[in-house]
Amino acid sequence: MLRLLTGRRHFGHVFLVPYNVLRFMVRVATAKYSTSALLLAPVLWLPVWATTQSLLGKLRRAGHGDLATEIARHVLSPDLLFGEKPLLLARKPTR
Repeated sequence: MLRLLTGRRHFGHVFLVPYNVLRFMVRVATAKYSTSALLLAPVLWLPVWATTQSLLGKLRRAGHGDLATEIARHVLSPDLLFGEKPLLLARKPTR
């Protein structure tokens, strides 16, 4: 199924799946938030946000602003930034 979606082969047990496919298959959640990450948030939030926006600038300039916004929302989500025990919730593709 992944080969049909990505056009790529797998290498043994490793699949190369691009973000644009993976975002529809996996959701990130957390079982517990990290106290130290929450305490550092006021200091580190602006640099992390600015760096993320800078890295996604090329995608925006190429006319993919909606995709860049979606990626930024995922990358800057509280579960991913502050989660002590991140969980990847996957959904099996339907046939």
